[in-house]
Amino acid sequence: MRRPSRRRPRLGAAGRGRCAKSADHIRGCADFQSLIPEYRAGRLTEARALLLQDHLHQCVACRHVFEGKVVAFPAPGPGGTPARRTVHTVRWAVAAAVVAAAGLSIWVAVDQFGGRTGRAIVQTATGTLYEITPAGMRVLAAGQELSR
Repeated sequence: MRRPSRRRPRLGAAGRGRCAKSADHIRGCADFQSLIPEYRAGRLTEARALLLQDHLHQCVACRHVFEGKVVAFPAPGPGGTPARRTVHTVRWAVAAAVVAAAGLSIWVAVDQFGGRTGRAIVQTATGTLYEITPAGMRVLAAGQELSR
């Protein structure tokens, strides 16, 4: 028969100990992140500190918050829902889509109806360049258009 562990009762009661600010239940990353200031100040119970350390080893996002690389999740507002963000990501996404569509339509219009004549023009020629047509042969110089 196994003897009951002395550690279990202490861990169970430790959650209701000195840390009165934190919730009784930890439900997600926002709850763990709310424990970080208490942990840094040394006011967390041993059980809560162990839970936070374990979570920081597993969760990259919370570890970045702990290291100060990113800002923590917004604190839950009244009613338990996260505070509303003021970032207008949908508006920025719509604006980016409008700019991309306008750029694409301008590119297509210039490509299709641009200032090209549709004829070939002699850019450079080393030596003498001749055009042979049913009417005969003629010498072409740089900058001269070729007939169809």
